[in-house]
Amino acid sequence: MDKLKPNNQNPQNTLLFEQYKIAVEMADRISARREGANKLFLSANSIILVFIVTRQELSNIHIFIGIFGIVLSYIWASIIQNYRSLNSAKYAVILEMEEKLPWKVYGDEWKKLKEGGDKKVYAKLTVVEKKLPHIFLVFYVFIIIWVIGSLYGKIILDFIFSSS
Repeated sequence: MDKLKPNNQNPQNTLLFEQYKIAVEMADRISARREGANKLFLSANSIILVFIVTRQELSNIHIFIGIFGIVLSYIWASIIQNYRSLNSAKYAVILEMEEKLPWKVYGDEWKKLKEGGDKKVYAKLTVVEKKLPHIFLVFYVFIIIWVIGSLYGKIILDFIFSSS
């Protein structure tokens, strides 16, 4: 198929351009859903963090909330990975479609950003956003260890040394 020309009324070219517009719209919607999911998980983790920090006394509830936070962070990381895979596939299709268009909007933009290789030019959002769930996860593990140590450390040490 010849590259799509502005005045070319070929039905196949018109169909290609309509499909291209739909593909771009779908990719934008996926990005918006990913942003919404990130906001939801960030808010949930922030609420958990505030609860943990504002409690005066340590209790078993901190352990359960920490476990819940770990599960939440794991789910968040999985969702980010799924959105990343989905978007990568969608943009691969868009770039393929652009080969038949006179101007490669996404392809040219990606080249200008040096295909994501130069961190000074462009830091992939997924690289940045992937770190957040792991930061929360490490925090929750630390909280669980700290609470168990604070609440049960003496009991655990007594058990270990009385068994010898």
